[in-house]
Amino acid sequence: MPSKFNVDSQFFIGILFSLGAAIFWGLEGVIGAWGMKGKEVVPLYAINIRQMTSAICYALFIVSFIHGYPLVFEAASSKIVWLIVMAGLLGAANYSLYFMSINLIGAARGQSLNNTYVFWAIVTEIIFIGAPVSLQFVIGAVIVLLGSILVSGNIKEAKR
Repeated sequence: MPSKFNVDSQFFIGILFSLGAAIFWGLEGVIGAWGMKGKEVVPLYAINIRQMTSAICYALFIVSFIHGYPLVFEAASSKIVWLIVMAGLLGAANYSLYFMSINLIGAARGQSLNNTYVFWAIVTEIIFIGAPVSLQFVIGAVIVLLGSILVSGNIKEAKR
């Protein structure tokens, strides 16, 4: 948490990248939901196709573009590789549940509830790393949770 608001030369490009990521993540959810319509594609198959496509794109285009293969091999042969593997397994579980939720309740609801990861990441950091709880965290957590509930809920159904 920054102590004061500093805007350096990279702040606005970071905001643009964040907006781009949000737009592409939204598109991913909508395209994933569209692709899973009907009974031909099971959510676990859909996420497998998505993850394999992503891995191939990273391996062929991104890592080769930044000349990162030496770093990949260095990371794979280091002691930290088990943390990376654990993060990968948690990510696999996350994406499997994410695509199943999109298939069951739709892209907008599935993504709105998935976005509570911001809250859960901070709670996990407090529990395991001992980060202090601040007023900013409490306000932000309430905003994230209420926003997700408002987007995913149906007021007409709740009134019944």
